[in-house]
Amino acid sequence: MLLPTARKIIGLHDSLRDAAASTDEYAGQLRLGVIPTALSSFVPAALAGLTEAHPSIEVQIVTGINTPVFKLLKNEELDAGIIGEPPGMPAGLVWRPFVNEPICVIAPTDAEGDTAEELLRSRPYIKLVRGAWQLRMIEEQVTKMDVTLRTIMHLDSIEAVSLMVHHGLGVSIVPRRSVEQLLRLPIKMVPFGDPPLFRTLGLVHIQGSPKKPLANALFDQLLQVCQGDERVQPNQLNQLNQLRQLRQPRLVRGG
Repeated sequence: MLLPTARKIIGLHDSLRDAAASTDEYAGQLRLGVIPTALSSFVPAALAGLTEAHPSIEVQIVTGINTPVFKLLKNEELDAGIIGEPPGMPAGLVWRPFVNEPICVIAPTDAEGDTAEELLRSRPYIKLVRGAWQLRMIEEQVTKMDVTLRTIMHLDSIEAVSLMVHHGLGVSIVPRRSVEQLLRLPIKMVPFGDPPLFRTLGLVHIQGSPKKPLANALFDQLLQVCQGDERVQPNQLNQLNQLRQLRQPRLVRGG
């Protein structure tokens, strides 16, 4: 009984502090959860743009994989989160997708093969153990391809995975944008899946929250950064332009 009351008191305190800080609609603190692969790629540029456009917004970052961020949101310990698209959300949370990231197979430059299937058969597999929803999607596609992976490593760092691949120790399956922006290493990279698979990233926040204007401002910056990146596929640009026009977010009412 005490925990919900304490959360309400803290929320009221934060709201009063934000109101006192400025009469600007775009002012106050935004508690943001971010998955690590996003934090290491496009999020810093989005935050820099947000700070320049709205210097009165203070962003506090918590990093974690999808499930902990999602849990913190449901418990109202965060105001918003940048996560991969979940299979479902409870009432009161709003999901706003802003980019589709291609999933790709990475391999050493001297690896034999030009397709995802050939590369996965050519070397041992280095598994990136992040994102349960993404992992299920990958496993389903591998089964469809009838490829038996010879897994030799389970790593939770995309930097480590990329370095292992660069040094010829195996192949892996990763989000393309993350590996491109983290480490500009000479590695072979090909699309994964038929048709090619993507992971959808979005901003999730609490419906009706007083922090909605702050979440809107961040969402605009995320769209701008992702659309401005030349690595976004041309067929995604129309989708992103349409998303920019969706000023009324979609409310997910059930799981």
